[in-house]
Amino acid sequence: MTIRLVTRVYDGPKEGTPAEPSSTVITGESFDRFDVIIGDNDLYQGLDLMLPLMDKGETARLLIKSRFAYGASGNKTLGIPADSMLDLEVEIIDVLKYDDSPLAGNPLAGEC
Repeated sequence: MTIRLVTRVYDGPKEGTPAEPSSTVITGESFDRFDVIIGDNDLYQGLDLMLPLMDKGETARLLIKSRFAYGASGNKTLGIPADSMLDLEVEIIDVLKYDDSPLAGNPLAGEC
């Protein structure tokens, strides 16, 4: 699966603008094109759980609770504080069927 991902630390709704995205984009966690394999533990759990529910071409805003993201430790390198909820904008660019994947036939590969 190929996605576009914009990640922010959720800082709560702003008065009068509940649909507005949260603060600054986290550069190290935002990608114009990012190839992912669902279920291979390369993603944090919240994203791994939500992507299979989306269709090609769909865009969604996801609020991922801390326990399904970086948890109590956060990620200091990326600037994500401990116990932070993430505010994601995700677009499904492409979905490969397993048979079409370069990983097809590899018993160590997860679903695409």
